[in-house]
Amino acid sequence: MVRSSRFARLPATFLGLALAYPVVAAALAVDARTQVAPYVSLYTAVGVAAGRDGGFVVVWEEDSRVYARAYDADAAPRGGRQLVSGLGAKVLGLDPRIAALPDGNFVVVWVFARERFFPSVFPEVVRAQILSPQAELLGQSVDVGFREKFSSVASGPEVIVDPFGAAVVAWRVGALQGRRLFTVHGDEGPVLVPGEVFAIGDGEAPVLAPVPGGFAAAWIHHPSRSSPYRVVIRPFAVDGTGARPLRDELRIDCTPSPDPKKKPSSIVAVRITSDASGRFVVGWQEALVGQDPDRVIRALRFAADGTPVEGTFDILSLPAPPEDGSGHFLYMGDLSARADGTLLAMWGLVTETPIPCERTDPADICPPPNTDGVVFARAFNAGGDPRGPELQVASEEYTYPRVASARADGWVVTYQDFLDFSAATLALDDCGGAGPEGLCLGGRFLLTASWKTD
Repeated sequence: MVRSSRFARLPATFLGLALAYPVVAAALAVDARTQVAPYVSLYTAVGVAAGRDGGFVVVWEEDSRVYARAYDADAAPRGGRQLVSGLGAKVLGLDPRIAALPDGNFVVVWVFARERFFPSVFPEVVRAQILSPQAELLGQSVDVGFREKFSSVASGPEVIVDPFGAAVVAWRVGALQGRRLFTVHGDEGPVLVPGEVFAIGDGEAPVLAPVPGGFAAAWIHHPSRSSPYRVVIRPFAVDGTGARPLRDELRIDCTPSPDPKKKPSSIVAVRITSDASGRFVVGWQEALVGQDPDRVIRALRFAADGTPVEGTFDILSLPAPPEDGSGHFLYMGDLSARADGTLLAMWGLVTETPIPCERTDPADICPPPNTDGVVFARAFNAGGDPRGPELQVASEEYTYPRVASARADGWVVTYQDFLDFSAATLALDDCGGAGPEGLCLGGRFLLTASWKTD
């Protein structure tokens, strides 16, 4: 595989990949190569949603434009790629997300912007568009709301479909806002009709999960340098064309630093998932300053009405790195609950080990450290107890976890190997009778590739 050295130390880009329904493993043969886009770009955002017939639609950001492409249940393309965000030298399409609608169509949301990296009088606008199962544009796009200019994917948008079939979009502009989008079928096809804009809370990185009667939201809150990082959770009930909070916010503060003179410990990621009954789990990653362990992924379970169930439990805790100069970097992946409440947690661990080097001349350059990235997954029962040991899903020089989607016999998980995005199937307690209780690795397949393979 040919890789340019200019990208050798790029940090992992955030991949917003929303699987509204599971990608059926049988639809994609093990080790099949499904090329979604040309080998040209650094993909900063990708989304996938599967429909009722096992087909699926992929959306991705390429050269600051949003494209979509549809595939059938056998991973055969349903036509070519479709430009979603529009043309124009200064028209940008950013940070796409996608979800499947009950009528078999899909809704994609993205950010419309102009001259993102230069001063501009134009705001960033969250837009939505209906796509057919063939990724054809149906009707006109609609504006959902303004997003903060020059912001990151931590400002959204995020999209799910609530129990009543409406799309729920969340994004940040000053504070977190939400809006439901209703599909109306007319003589000329389906049309998106925006409902009322409603307030969600103050913070960033909103995530959503459907619950009976509405949805649950979680986000990160850090109002000032002197205040602690916290995770905020709040359930909402749909109300007319908008939504209203069901109860007060629940705030969970990050573990404080033992030395108040140092920078505070922080929360770097938050995830949420719900099962068929509406019970949901919120997980978050803490980066703790001056403590051992100094990197922790914690979770808290909730009843469908938003009442916490028992206390937090640790999904993973890592000790401080050794004193040999090695660096360990933890990346939280997704949380995904099956219908019965069984939880899958993903995380990635990148280890950098220095190579001994003696410089006899100041101009000498030492080689970069050896890098090894591993993606892990582990299953937990509905009470938060582990079901078997952790499973190594993939291992490459640079490998980072992305999202997971539950299905009847396990999960489909996605991960990034440098600039390539792949998926794997996992089964639970089905190791051919030879393995212990826990997760088993099925097959792997390629979703998108950014580099040519020799």
